[in-house]
Amino acid sequence: MRSRRQRDPKPAGCADGERIRTGFEAGDWLGVGAPRNTPAEIINQLNKEIAAALVDPKIKARFADLGGTTYSLTPAEFGRLIADETEKWAKVIRAANIKPE
Repeated sequence: MRSRRQRDPKPAGCADGERIRTGFEAGDWLGVGAPRNTPAEIINQLNKEIAAALVDPKIKARFADLGGTTYSLTPAEFGRLIADETEKWAKVIRAANIKPE
């Protein structure tokens, strides 16, 4: 599931004249993971069952009620999504010099 709701260009709490960064996308998504070295046949079966559930009209409607859309990825595509998101947010963390507290 991914939420792609249009956001208010000036969120609550932003002072007049405060600069809002444009050209940046931050969204949310949900996925199911499994422990490393889980056999491929188990991963593929889980993927098949979850993908079938995500096209069920009741499930699609419930996610829509929550502001999201459903779609499924192959295990390889999901791995790439996680890698891409990790890289994107690592750059943000480094650029902003964010440190754990």
